[in-house]
Amino acid sequence: MIHTLGENGIEVTGKDFIRDMSLLIEFTKGTIYRGMELPHETQPILENLVKLTTTTDDDFESEVNLGGIEDYIKMLGEDENDPEVS
Repeated sequence: MIHTLGENGIEVTGKDFIRDMSLLIEFTKGTIYRGMELPHETQPILENLVKLTTTTDDDFESEVNLGGIEDYIKMLGEDENDPEVS
């Protein structure tokens, strides 16, 4: 996929791209681990941020909870500014 993106003019050597792809690779590892029935740290994140519903023909539809992602980002930012509690 990265090779194809590079062939189509996407800058694949930049700092932001490498950071973003690192997360995607980690989520992919979690998916592979799940297929092997092994735990991985990313699996609960996906379970909480992606809703699956079964359609009438036994297929699945997925919906990514973008609001949940925004809430998580806000929560991370708040941790930096919160006073330390002892």
